[in-house]
Amino acid sequence: SRRVTIEEVPEPPVASRPQPQGPNRILEAADGSDDDDVDMTDLPSLEPLDDDDLDGSDEEVEEDEVEAEDEDDEAELCRMMKKWDAPVYAFFKPTPAVEYVSGRKAHVFECAAGQCRCKTRYVRRFLYTRDSSSTSNLRRHAKVCWGVDAVTAADDTGDAPTARGAMANLKDGSITAAFERAGKGKVTYSHRQHTKAESRAEFVRWVAESKRPFQIVNDHGFRALMKTGRPEIYIPSAETVSRDVKKVFVRVREHIATMLQAYVAITVHLEHEGNPLTMLLDIVEVAKSHTGENLALEFAEVLGTFGIKDKVGDFERSRAEGLYLHFAADSQCHCRQCIEQ
Repeated sequence: SRRVTIEEVPEPPVASRPQPQGPNRILEAADGSDDDDVDMTDLPSLEPLDDDDLDGSDEEVEEDEVEAEDEDDEAELCRMMKKWDAPVYAFFKPTPAVEYVSGRKAHVFECAAGQCRCKTRYVRRFLYTRDSSSTSNLRRHAKVCWGVDAVTAADDTGDAPTARGAMANLKDGSITAAFERAGKGKVTYSHRQHTKAESRAEFVRWVAESKRPFQIVNDHGFRALMKTGRPEIYIPSAETVSRDVKKVFVRVREHIATMLQAYVAITVHLEHEGNPLTMLLDIVEVAKSHTGENLALEFAEVLGTFGIKDKVGDFERSRAEGLYLHFAADSQCHCRQCIEQ
């Protein structure tokens, strides 16, 4: 007969739990163990929530989102404008326009300058993009139209309202600022007011080119036009303008003299149908020393070029000696020689 026996077999060891890969933190109990069966009896009980507690921040955020979705373009613009405090906004009109381009909403900012110097006076900024609040395009436009110095000065004010008030005064006082002409293009004016040195230079240029008297700066009507709306504008006195014109004339004369050292101008005087005429015959370059002999040779060559060599007789024999003596007596005459026939 078979006999049944029972053999005691030891239980296999419990496999330890695998450690997480790349753990940042390992949570352990206060006693250092990792037992999941933590005694919850000593933990404080949870308090029931009242109806008032249900109105939490999450619902407030959801309500704001719903409100943003429900508001129209004007309401959305007013809400966003409250956050626009960058000084660069001072260079544009306070309220931008809202337009749609291919179904995309955009804010269109209009330059506040009276005469914008850019290709267009409008800067478009699309909404619902990563750079929907970027001011880079606005700053780029302002630097071209108003100048880097004006943008830097606006940045120093710290906020848009302060900068807008400062730029309003600058805009009103800069209509007579420096201008530049590109070829025969349209005269453009800067929005930066002249410094005193620049104003004096412009007054010298004005009275010289337009043949104005120095006393025009004291004219009542002129001063009223210049200072109305900008009483702080600088107008030099008549004595200052006169002194500056003389100083500029001396320096320009010295500069022109160095430029004309190598040239000789010859004029001709003639009678045409009973009327005396005077005109410039030629300007020749004499790079060598302006002695009487060299000038006489150049003069003879000019006469031959115009075919009037025979009109003045035998130049080489009868008048060369006299002309040579004439030029030798005044060998320092470099700019213009007037020969009367």
